[in-house]
Amino acid sequence: MKSLFHSGNILTKRFISTALVGLFVCLASPTRASDQSGFQVNPNAEAGDVIVRGKLGGLIFGFEVDPDGTEGLLCEAVSNSDGTVSARVETFSQATGRIIRVLDRSESQDDFIAWAVAGSVGLIEHEHVRGLFNIKRTFSTINPLPDSQHEREPSRLQLQSR
Repeated sequence: MKSLFHSGNILTKRFISTALVGLFVCLASPTRASDQSGFQVNPNAEAGDVIVRGKLGGLIFGFEVDPDGTEGLLCEAVSNSDGTVSARVETFSQATGRIIRVLDRSESQDDFIAWAVAGSVGLIEHEHVRGLFNIKRTFSTINPLPDSQHEREPSRLQLQSR
């Protein structure tokens, strides 16, 4: 085993890493970890009965609900047998879980991720695959997130890149 110092004081790499882990464990005290700044668990809260499934039935890459509206936003993707990915940006009804409209779609290696909805504005990440480990990420807003109270034609909805 190699030592960092010779002449009597031998500190091996293993000893140093063990000491650093021990120091980290001691500094991360349980009292600080349990302080949640006033967060209270509601033991009477139950899961709702609304289940949301994407139009394609694929994997969901992020979903958000509009706290000021009646819709939510989700992104989903399905791998196809030819190696491409079918990806969608969709809105859904918070009351029923039904997909209301598809806002954007991709039939390539690209996918979308829903990040947030705030003030009825949705934030979407588009991952454009250029090659292995070469992905261009752009962010778009859906402003405003359409809802059933402000019905718009799907053709007029656009993702605005930032």
